[in-house]
Amino acid sequence: MLKGLVLLFALQTAGELATRAWGIPLPAAIIGLLLMLLLMRVWPECAETVAPAADALLKNFALFLIPIGPSLLLLHELWRSQGAAIAAVVMVATLLTMVVTAATFTLARRWMPRPVKEAC
Repeated sequence: MLKGLVLLFALQTAGELATRAWGIPLPAAIIGLLLMLLLMRVWPECAETVAPAADALLKNFALFLIPIGPSLLLLHELWRSQGAAIAAVVMVATLLTMVVTAATFTLARRWMPRPVKEAC
């Protein structure tokens, strides 16, 4: 699992360095994920190395969201004045994310090879 964590953080760091060095207008995490995808194409065993670390991080994902709670409480004036606009943006963004995800899944499924049925 340690190898997987090191690899994940190395790719995240590479993404961060790339965004800062070349001014790429993408979040470092996205660049890190693209690097992971590239690495998996070159070295398929990479998925087996990263899987235990990724599972552990996903199982504890709620811990990463704890700092959000106090931050939201500190911004109560903003919520009072802009709450409706924030709620509308969150709903539209959520709906848009769901539509894009469904469209991406549909396209990816079309491109994937269909399993060959074996004769009895």
